[in-house]
Amino acid sequence: MKIYKKNEFIWKFPDETTQEFVIKFVEDLGFELVLDESINFSDCVLICSVRNPYDRVLSLFISLEVVPRIALTKEIKNTLVKYFREWVNLCFDKKKLVVDLNDYGKNSKIVGCLKQSFFSDKKPDFFVKYENIIGDTESLGFILDRESFINEFKYDYKEFYDLETAKLVYEYFFDHFHLIGYDPFSFTEENLIDEVKIKFIHDTF
Repeated sequence: MKIYKKNEFIWKFPDETTQEFVIKFVEDLGFELVLDESINFSDCVLICSVRNPYDRVLSLFISLEVVPRIALTKEIKNTLVKYFREWVNLCFDKKKLVVDLNDYGKNSKIVGCLKQSFFSDKKPDFFVKYENIIGDTESLGFILDRESFINEFKYDYKEFYDLETAKLVYEYFFDHFHLIGYDPFSFTEENLIDEVKIKFIHDTF
């Protein structure tokens, strides 16, 4: 995670929640990278970049496990979807929903990224959504030097999840969904019937 500070403003960028042009923009505004992670958030205006948890977990998987320039043929995509679902089940324990360091300690970045999921130090005063970077940033009075947001992530997370893996991610990132307003059922384009939705929420807890 990167943390930037300017006067009373602190801007947190958890892994896989933003793009490099936003980091560059923040630096151009005079925000400086904070290297001391023990920074006190109590007397600051806290801005936090966020991203739909389903999309963010897939992005983390791609950055750790997949060659970025891989040609996404139909056959490779089907294999990737299967591998991703196995990976989610490996990272999120079904009872405690935490990373098992004994089973997956080789990728410490996973642990670090998932620990960034919560707002234990302080609830942010403002959120900047990955999906609405331009609008959310401008609402803070910062005008980005571009007309539209281009999503450089070529993988559609709605094609990767099934109900089981979505439930694991939903419960782990519960605070994100309800504090920020992300849709728990945004993992699919399918029109789920009410019975399935109720079961999804009920069985999660």
